[in-house]
Order: sequence, then structure tokens, then C-alpha cells
Amino acid sequence: MNEEIEFRTSDAAVPDVEEKTYRVKSTGATISSGSSIPLLYRYCSKLPHNEFFKPESELWYFDEPDGTVCQIILPSNAPIHQVSGAPQSSKDAAKRDACLEACKRLHQLGALTNYLLPER
Repeated sequence: MNEEIEFRTSDAAVPDVEEKTYRVKSTGATISSGSSIPLLYRYCSKLPHNEFFKPESELWYFDEPDGTVCQIILPSNAPIHQVSGAPQSSKDAAKRDACLEACKRLHQLGALTNYLLPER
């Protein structure tokens, strides 16, 4: 059975996704476009909320001539309300790009610490 597993091949194409990163010089904290998605969701979950208001981000996708653009609408109690990424080849890549841009801007405004964690 180990030989069977060892010699398996696949013809499936693996998409080549470019991982962009954002780095904080003072601490060396780094976030990639892939890990920016859960960070943004975590940030929204830490915003003040109650039984009537649950802060969540909304994602909108637009097809542009250069590719797909993701626009993020953040909750009303976030310091920024709208972020758009650059045109990308797929929805997934567009989401990654927009989330990384949102995390970058949240850090620049002080909503994320220099360790790229939500402010308490």
C-alpha cells in the first residue's frame, strides 16, 4: 500500500497564488494575504457588540476589465468603513488582497497593535 501511495500522480492544476505580505518594521510582525482573512474576522469579532448588533464585514465582488475586485464593508464601529483590493485573477485572490489591505490600514490607524493583533 505504501508503494501505491508513493507513486500516485495528479494531473490537477494547482493555481499559482502570489502571497503578498505586510511587515511591521519595529516588531518584525508579518502577515500574509492568506492569514489576513482570519485576522480581519477576529478583529471584527472583538469590536463592541450586543444582542442586537453583531459586527461583521461584508464582501462584495466586482468584475473589472483587469480582473475581479473585492470590496470589504467593515462594521460601522470600525475606524475604516470600506476597503477595496486591486484587480486579481480570481475571487479568492481578490479576497486575500482586500483583506491584507484592510489589515494594513487598520494597523496604520492603530486598531491593530504592532504585533498585528486586535487592540484591547
